[in-house]
Amino acid sequence: MLYQTLKFYLARIAVSLILIFGLGYTVLFFLHEVALPNVLFDDVAIQWAIVLVCLFFGFIAYGMVGEQRFFNALHFLKGVSPRSEPEDIKNQFENLLSFTYSSYFLPDTGKQYRILGVLLYADYLLSIGDETPRALNIYVQAFLQSPKDSRFRKPLLAILNQGRELTQEEMDLLLIMFQQE
Repeated sequence: MLYQTLKFYLARIAVSLILIFGLGYTVLFFLHEVALPNVLFDDVAIQWAIVLVCLFFGFIAYGMVGEQRFFNALHFLKGVSPRSEPEDIKNQFENLLSFTYSSYFLPDTGKQYRILGVLLYADYLLSIGDETPRALNIYVQAFLQSPKDSRFRKPLLAILNQGRELTQEEMDLLLIMFQQE
């Protein structure tokens, strides 16, 4: 949580500084040396305007771009064709979930988006009937987000009741499921 918060602020500060020193002072140089070479004026107001604009783009616009990328990917995955290659769609879901850990989001916002992505991913895995260990992990995460929702409990029980001996993690999962009832 602290790591993601540091990434969040450090990335925004870095983008802002790059904009200020790279773009901002280039504009200021252009004004002084190219556009108005023989004019003397106090450029403090221009400097502050450049700093404020660069801070806006470094902090606010950077976050807006991240949220837009997330929601574009989420919208695409909601309307995925059933004829699409399941492995490609799974990789896109995995990328979406890992994107929620990026510096675009504060930890709480990333967690909310991750929950949304996990529920959608679990629905997709349920629709294709996936019973791999990774699918089991996603079903567990989705079940823990909404324990009263039986659509994730049933596939978990079906996977766990395949007539083999359960591992310790699977037995712990069964205990959690019984506690939720």
